[in-house]
Amino acid sequence: MLPCPSPILVVEQHPDVRTVIHAALEHEGYTSVPAPSTSRALRALGWMDRPGLILLDELLEEGDREGFIQFIRESRSLRVVPIVLLSVGGVHHPVAGIQAILRKPFHLDTLIDVVEAHCLH
Repeated sequence: MLPCPSPILVVEQHPDVRTVIHAALEHEGYTSVPAPSTSRALRALGWMDRPGLILLDELLEEGDREGFIQFIRESRSLRVVPIVLLSVGGVHHPVAGIQAILRKPFHLDTLIDVVEAHCLH
């Protein structure tokens, strides 16, 4: 399958994890926009093309994960964008507004499979 034509927004608070995800996506031909917090992600959404997917850290120290998800789901232009929650295992049930949960730690092949399965084409 061809890489997602739209950028992938990576909202991950840990710099090392964010860098690895960004590098893995770019290596596979995806364009990704890394953000360390929901506030930075909201700023990025102001200038970037509509993302084809949002990868969202479950345990963000800065920002409001639920408020961010609600903002995306209520936005006319963003509500169709899939959100995948990057979880350390604390979430075991469906979360409103989330299409999938990817449990950390994960293999990069699994990350790419999830991106391919959920990214808007």
